[in-house]
This record gives sequence, C-alpha cells and structure tokens, in this order.
Amino acid sequence: VQTCALPISGLAGRGVLDAEAVVEGMEMDRLQHFWPEKLARNARRWVTENIAHGLAREARLKLSGDIENIRELKVRSVSGSLAYENLTVRYLSPMPPVRQVRGTATFTDARFDLAIAGGSLDGLRIGPSVVALSGLDNDRDRAEIEVVVSGPVRDALKLIDSKPLGYTSKIGIRMDGVAGDAAIRLRFAFPLISDLKLEQVALSAAANLRGVAVPKVVRGWDVSEAKGDRKSTRLNSSHVSESRMP
Repeated sequence: VQTCALPISGLAGRGVLDAEAVVEGMEMDRLQHFWPEKLARNARRWVTENIAHGLAREARLKLSGDIENIRELKVRSVSGSLAYENLTVRYLSPMPPVRQVRGTATFTDARFDLAIAGGSLDGLRIGPSVVALSGLDNDRDRAEIEVVVSGPVRDALKLIDSKPLGYTSKIGIRMDGVAGDAAIRLRFAFPLISDLKLEQVALSAAANLRGVAVPKVVRGWDVSEAKGDRKSTRLNSSHVSESRMP
C-alpha cells in the first residue's frame, strides 16, 4: 500500500469512516482479500472466479461507511479504479480464456467496468473490448460483454465453434483448407447468478471477412473472395445472415 488515509469520527457512539487507499503492484489473485464478501456478492464471485493472474499496476479505492460497532461496518459508498496487465479472463465458460489482457477498470457500489485495450486468444488478437457488470446495488445485477478478435479466419472459426456457441457447426463449414482473415465481434449478456444456464445467456457474433477461401461450404462448392473483398456475417442463437460490405 503506497498511501492510505483513514479519517474516523464519532467513536464514542456511532462512528463514520471515510477511507482512501492507493495500492501499486498488487497481484490480481489477491483481489478477493481486498473485496469484502458482503459487498456486491455476485460481482465479486464472477470477478474472482473469471479473472486470474496478472498485476494491478495501480489500484485506487475510496470507501465511506458507518461503524455500527467495533466489528461491523455498513458501507455507504465505494468507488475506485484499476490499471492492469497480463490478466487471464474467462468471459464465458467453457470458452477458452483470453490471456495477456491489459487495460483499465472503474468501479462503484453499483457497477464494475473493464475497458480492455488488448490481449491474445489462441492465435487471435484481442482489440478494444468491454466487460460491464451492472446492477450491483440491487437484485438485477448482470454482465454485458463485448469482445473484438482478429486474425486468421481458421482460428476465428474455431473460436466461434467452441462451446457453447457452436456457430461454425451450425453453418456446416469444415475447417480443412479454410484461408483468409477475419475480425469478429462477440457479445454476451447474462444475469450474475451462480447456477447460470445456457438459455439465460444472450449470444451474438458479427464477422468481417477478407480474402476468404472456404472449400465445399455448400453442396461441394468452394467459396472464395478476391483480396480486398469484405463480407459481414451476423450470427445469434437462432439464425445466420450475410451481406456484402462496401
């Protein structure tokens, strides 16, 4: 801990606590020790179960609350920020995790927002992405996640075919001979509950494809595009649509 201020008043009766702290070089695996168990329980569980390793270069925290007795603190408000690097983030199990994640985060007693600057995922590059946990101060807490990946279309197709998506299999594309590049935007939204079921997860994906060659994609026909051509493909749990991009 680099700096810490803990002004406390009213200790003769009901106390008031206003605290500020700055921590540098904190291992993210230790976050659970700094996050009170009773504060935003569902968000705490999701963050500590799905974000691992890495380092918080700097973490800032502001907290105020009422001290009911020597052992009990009733939190009135909390806020802060993080700058992190080399995290491992699992957006939706059992999909493969994103590694070497770097970026920043802000949090309050109502929400936790991660602004991801970059990372990597099985040969794919992770572009600017967001993880938003909201409703933490009520019973409607949920996660909304948007991940942007780019790289070889073969690796991208493997990603969107991983469970629970299975998009490539739904389209009927075989991986053999697939070539080209892709940029894919994946979106997930789901409630922050411990017994989450797949039908409670809203999934969608949109892809921009360039220089793509997909052999025998439909009735034995090959599909190929000249260099510079682009195609947009949108997928969700119920349908697939395609349109030519200018």
